[in-house]
Amino acid sequence: MLYLFYIFTYFLTVCRFFNKEIYRIGKEKYFFNLFCVIKQLIINLFIITPISFYFINYQEENTLFIPIEIILNHYIDDYVHFFLHIYLHKQQIHRKRHSKCLLSFTTFYAHWLDFFLLNLFSPLIGLIIMKAHIYSYYIYMILDCYISIIRNMGIGNHYRTYHWYYEDCNYGKDLIIDKLYKKDFPRESQENFFP
Repeated sequence: MLYLFYIFTYFLTVCRFFNKEIYRIGKEKYFFNLFCVIKQLIINLFIITPISFYFINYQEENTLFIPIEIILNHYIDDYVHFFLHIYLHKQQIHRKRHSKCLLSFTTFYAHWLDFFLLNLFSPLIGLIIMKAHIYSYYIYMILDCYISIIRNMGIGNHYRTYHWYYEDCNYGKDLIIDKLYKKDFPRESQENFFP
């Protein structure tokens, strides 16, 4: 059931931005990119994701701690994502993720192992360790799916967009860990710089 909500969130979000992206890059370029990534999206969304969600261990009682579980998991997710992302930048498989345009449907375009580590393992590991409530999984994974798409679309002057142009900065999901390890960009002196 969690898998269905996750997939539904992905497709609903992609549909939400369809007209904006067609207007921004043109119909031909949009559908060319969609055609290029469709095979990998099918593997990631319809094979890797359900297998990953099958092994989730959760509890169904004690709903009192759901907000605490979600907040704690956000920091665990950001920390794990930051270090996995730095590690994957040294591997060839991560190049696939950076090879396509910043569009809503290309958010999950990646090598299957890259997709598993950054989009499934990273957000789920904290919840699995805490043996979180099933609602915590639903809420966190749906929010993470939606926010990942928004983050990777390249709309406006979002800090995550810099990562696509300068691959040595902004590895985390939020700037918390990036600032802690001085991997955030732009700095105050470069605030208005954008390629």
